[in-house]
Amino acid sequence: MFDFEKLDLYQEIREASSKLLKWVAFHPTMDDFYAERFRFVVTNIGSKLAEGTARLGYHEKKKYYTESRVFVFECVTLLHIMKDMDAISEDEYEDFYTDMDKISRMLLGMIRSQRKERDYQNND
Repeated sequence: MFDFEKLDLYQEIREASSKLLKWVAFHPTMDDFYAERFRFVVTNIGSKLAEGTARLGYHEKKKYYTESRVFVFECVTLLHIMKDMDAISEDEYEDFYTDMDKISRMLLGMIRSQRKERDYQNND
């Protein structure tokens, strides 16, 4: 088992990504541009987390965790667009938004933990 697979955060990302990607795949009227953008953004949330866990230095880890969080923000922006275009129900929007909010908070914890790790290493 890889290190990233052990993280509760990764499991949250997996579940949310699966749900969102299924919605995109079976959305009958979604524009191809938005569908492709959702697929790219959603898959990169987990990918960047995995890349970060593979890195050894805390600066590198923080960089990839931050990039993962950037993709979460981009996903939320796409959800706003879908909502504004009446292309997503209020319940679906709230469900996906809640997932992204939770993931964002967990990623922020990972980012902050790298700062603490750096400070701990510098005090040795």
